[in-house]
Amino acid sequence: MPIRALVAGLSVLALGSGTACSATPSALPTPTPSVKPALTAPTTPAAPRAAISVPAAQQELQRFVAVRNRAETTYDDSLVRTVAAGSLLTQRLAAHKVNRVLKRKPRPLALDVPFVGTTPAATYPMRFITEAPSSSPGGNIVGLAERRTAGSPWRWTYSLNLGWESIGQSLGGPDGRSLENSSSLRPAAQADFDRLTATPTKAVAILCRYLSSGTTASVGKRLAFSGSARQYTEYYRGRIAPAAKSGDLARDTVAVPVGKPVALHTASGVDLVFVTVKVVYVMTVPANRRSRWTGGAAFALAPKGHGYRNFLTATELLQVVLVLPPKGQGVSRVVGIEAQTVAARGS
Repeated sequence: MPIRALVAGLSVLALGSGTACSATPSALPTPTPSVKPALTAPTTPAAPRAAISVPAAQQELQRFVAVRNRAETTYDDSLVRTVAAGSLLTQRLAAHKVNRVLKRKPRPLALDVPFVGTTPAATYPMRFITEAPSSSPGGNIVGLAERRTAGSPWRWTYSLNLGWESIGQSLGGPDGRSLENSSSLRPAAQADFDRLTATPTKAVAILCRYLSSGTTASVGKRLAFSGSARQYTEYYRGRIAPAAKSGDLARDTVAVPVGKPVALHTASGVDLVFVTVKVVYVMTVPANRRSRWTGGAAFALAPKGHGYRNFLTATELLQVVLVLPPKGQGVSRVVGIEAQTVAARGS
């Protein structure tokens, strides 16, 4: 066969095959390109909403200072009830009575702009703390405010002078600015207590033992004292010394916690604890003698009489702030104590 004829036959065959299959491609499924899912950046959980904003907390503190100063000037018990509660209210009411009897006019409280730390707005009671340097009376003033229910106002339950101690320094900040993080605090849980050098209950029990007569000074070595706490305990330990000679008034004290401590866990890993301690101070009158309160807060609060044959008793309410570090990072520290005599009597 000639080569030209063979090529022609192949061409016809190719054309025939193409014609016969011309309808087939339209019936086949059209392949779809594979599409990779879009990559999304990982999201971080939003910070919990704070119980109160920093500006609002600063306004609450300004209101407290203004109302407290006005109440102190006029000895107005009903006025201070609008901003204070708990042991702080008990202290302020007793101070009003003392100042009224002794005709005292305390210096107004003056604070600079505070640093603020709050708990999340999750459960009640919600709380926030402030720390502010004071030009009157001086030192750093730390306060704790709480809101019991959704419809209740903020009330201050703690307010005490730390001297020149700083809560911020205790929490690891250089000058108290660690409190500016509004989500830096939360109510402490049992898991937090398990990691501490001492639980709040244990640390408070040691403090009460140290403030009670009949214990040695070595008990205090299980705690560290700084700021106003050091000043108070040095004075207090000297005051509860036994009678030096026959005829002196024998002195005795018993210290017990009042209510449950408020423990707040901080971002630095330590717990900040607020607690109230009641100290009953008893002086035994020697036989064949009479004695009475002659001055100070106890004199202002005690019933007036001709003298007592058995005992003189005064009750102090202490507001205390402690810093509890994690295990292996030192002992519990008492950084502030604010004392107020709230009752006195004799028999």
